[in-house]
Amino acid sequence: MSSVVEMSEVDPEGEPPRSSSRDQRFAAWFDHDYPRVVGVALRVLDRDARWMSSREVAEDLATEAFSRLRWSRRRGDAATTAVLQRTLDGCLDALVGHPGAVPVHPDVLGLDGDGDGDGLLSLAELQEALSTMRTADRHVGLLSLAAGYSPSETSALLQRPLDDV
Repeated sequence: MSSVVEMSEVDPEGEPPRSSSRDQRFAAWFDHDYPRVVGVALRVLDRDARWMSSREVAEDLATEAFSRLRWSRRRGDAATTAVLQRTLDGCLDALVGHPGAVPVHPDVLGLDGDGDGDGLLSLAELQEALSTMRTADRHVGLLSLAAGYSPSETSALLQRPLDDV
């Protein structure tokens, strides 16, 4: 079920209302990219699909991002990247006090390989650490650490050079 509200123009001659081309373009963009943005947000919020409410939160965050950027002048990949970034900002807020944890490479956690850690990173701790960073770094951290995307996948999702990621 689409969350897009159809806007229409009223014809003064009593013809049935018709959607403007701008609304049709938005609807096509929304229908194409909304599931992908929700999927990324869901992976950030709940990589292992353990929390029932994660899908609803991911859908709400993506819907809000699309609605706020509906009239943006950006088009194509730039618009989708902007929506994804705004959704990731919402994901960061949603991770406050999150009870989950995600597996990460021991080097990222600073473990020496002694077996002192379980290789898990608390999402609440990740949120706390990322909240002090630059926005661009937050997005990379959410995608690579919380969602588990590789650097090349993160680079592609954010439309940033791999060296920056």
